[in-house]
Amino acid sequence: MKARADILISEILSSDLLAEGVLKTFEDAHARLVREDAIVIPRAASAIGCLVASETLSNYAHVGEVSGFDMSQFNALAPLRLPVHGTMTEWTRLSDDFEIAAVDLTARKHSAVLRKISVPVQANGTAVGVVQWMKVDLIEGVVFDNHPDGYHDGGWLQVLHTFPQPVDVHAGSSLGMLVGHDGTSLLMTPTA
Repeated sequence: MKARADILISEILSSDLLAEGVLKTFEDAHARLVREDAIVIPRAASAIGCLVASETLSNYAHVGEVSGFDMSQFNALAPLRLPVHGTMTEWTRLSDDFEIAAVDLTARKHSAVLRKISVPVQANGTAVGVVQWMKVDLIEGVVFDNHPDGYHDGGWLQVLHTFPQPVDVHAGSSLGMLVGHDGTSLLMTPTA
């Protein structure tokens, strides 16, 4: 390019926010391609989630007995993130929405973030993990989200972030969690 650009427009967000290398790509664009005061679209994004209970999602994420054989040890090898497809909507919310991670895409550099939070539990149940979605701040006054309560079609799915083992939770208590990102993946796990 003969000169640095005035506007950076990109759509490389993945359903789990970071998996398509968005932070490194934006850092590279800021370093080499756009002016320091360039307009950036989207300018910020966050991953939001809630604790969920679901036999359907539990069976999707964890294996038990198969044809008379105990296969549960293979759960240690299971993926920690699974897309939630339209047929997997039978889940019960166990908490209010909470922020997992937020990124400022106008920033020139991004660091890994890991923080401990306490998630208030709103209903009794066995939490299989966190169903996560995105909230994207495109430009002043224009926000997109794929919140499961009102989003039914499109390219971005919600994502189930499974716990290593389902966790029994009780209304009125809190579940300690580590949440954040390592620059390329969202991180979340219950604490002891």
